[in-house]
Amino acid sequence: PVTSDQYNEITQKLEKYGTDVYGVGADTFTYNALLDRNTLTEDMLQVPNFSDDNGETRTEIVSVDDVLYKKLCDRAGAEYGSILLLNTYQYNDNGEYRSIKPFKDDVTQISLINAANEKNTLTIGGILEQSGLKEYGFGEMTPYPVRIVVPDADARSFDWFSMPSDEDDYTEYARSVMDEYYPIAAEDSYVEQGYTVRIARTDAMVKMLNIAIVLAEIVMYGFVILLILMGFTSVISTLTTNIRIRSREFAVLKSVGMTNKSLCRMLYSESIFCVLNALVPGVILGIAIPFFINLSIRKAFPVLYHIPWAALFGGIFVLIGIVFFITRTEIHKLRDKSIIDEIRMDIV
Repeated sequence: PVTSDQYNEITQKLEKYGTDVYGVGADTFTYNALLDRNTLTEDMLQVPNFSDDNGETRTEIVSVDDVLYKKLCDRAGAEYGSILLLNTYQYNDNGEYRSIKPFKDDVTQISLINAANEKNTLTIGGILEQSGLKEYGFGEMTPYPVRIVVPDADARSFDWFSMPSDEDDYTEYARSVMDEYYPIAAEDSYVEQGYTVRIARTDAMVKMLNIAIVLAEIVMYGFVILLILMGFTSVISTLTTNIRIRSREFAVLKSVGMTNKSLCRMLYSESIFCVLNALVPGVILGIAIPFFINLSIRKAFPVLYHIPWAALFGGIFVLIGIVFFITRTEIHKLRDKSIIDEIRMDIV
């Protein structure tokens, strides 16, 4: 664990560079909370499986540096040294992101229990909602319904945040400070050290964590574009070949009295039938398959299924336009051909 003395000392040393620094840490493994359902809001009671069979729920003990703790006490209207309840809970409700207040405003106590069945009842001195958590680091989405800020609490992970003017220079300075407390030797592993230290931009960390998603999107979109090109090539080839090999048929129909207008009407009707024959099963399967895939994804991530109507109708109109353009082009070619020559050529 990172003790309160350690993270407060590190915060003060990091600030000596000449920039504001604040720290937020957490301990998510030591305690569970014993919830009194009378203190919970109706929204919280509707959350599925927020507690186990023993009525316990996961708890996050939040640690902050002294300066930030005083700010939080002032926002909550609590005395310095009080225990603060973060009365906000964001969770994934079967694919939909929800943010609720888990506790009623009059809650005064919360009971915690550890793995040794040792109970500890905490008196709540102040309550903070999401609007009172202005600093980056408290997390927009957390799997812990109970989050409390305890003064001078040890943390199993701790993050410091700052906005230095010279990021590269400050990174070197921060590394030198962290090396005083958590020196990292190149040959040491995490198991041997018992800790790991990382200094980076938060947006860069987000990009690093999402690199797998970005690569998957590149592969997916490349595959989709390839399929679209193959599909359009197949449509063009099929339509042009179908019309050209039936040139004698069209010549015979014209010889028995079919007009060019009737021939155009027949070919456009066939094109429409061809488009519908592809679109109906294609659209149904294209909607159904992602929907069933989303059923499993939404259990882990707040990703609701939605139909991209703009792309769907755009693709339909483009397909219809291409089919009609090809049909129109081939019809113009047929008009320039002689009926007798077409029939004779096929016989020969």
